[in-house]
Amino acid sequence: MENNLKRIRQKYGITQNELALLSSCSEVAIQKYENGSLDLKKANFETIIKLCIALNCNQEDLFGKVAFNRLIKKGDSMACKTKGKGKKK
Repeated sequence: MENNLKRIRQKYGITQNELALLSSCSEVAIQKYENGSLDLKKANFETIIKLCIALNCNQEDLFGKVAFNRLIKKGDSMACKTKGKGKKK
């Protein structure tokens, strides 16, 4: 699934490293979300919210309205490792 993470990050002129620090997500995860090797729709909701706060955007900005509504309806299990955290408790 495509996302707008890279476009929004670049719009604000911040690096992947800066976004990682602001969102508490690893820089490697940010890189993988942007290049599509890690699916952002499978990130946990907390990670998506942290990315949105760091980028001053909403979930619809990241995924597009139709795609975001599809995620909510499916109730996809979203999982992502955030910086400094291990497995979910």
